[in-house]
Amino acid sequence: MESMIPEWVVSQLVHTSEDGEWAVDGLSKGLLIVTVILCRSLILGLIGYILSWVWFFCPLRIFVPGSRRAKKTKLNGAKKKVMEVKKMKIEGGVKPTNGQSKVKVN
Repeated sequence: MESMIPEWVVSQLVHTSEDGEWAVDGLSKGLLIVTVILCRSLILGLIGYILSWVWFFCPLRIFVPGSRRAKKTKLNGAKKKVMEVKKMKIEGGVKPTNGQSKVKVN
């Protein structure tokens, strides 16, 4: 096949492929970096998901104490009202109800 193609065409193609190799390599690396940056939350999420499954099946989990999260205490209606009254007393007034005006507490 090389005998059918003139020597000057073959040399030109070889020279062009060597010159363009660095550009193609650089562009492909740049594209890879941009893709990783744009998809980093997806990539980190997948890594976290895989690590959570690995930890779930890991026998060391039996010996390592888990972190206990602080539970939020929910205030029921009566406690909320008491807290509001205390707050209003500190501010110097009572919360108006049913269209009543503010009454100063001495």
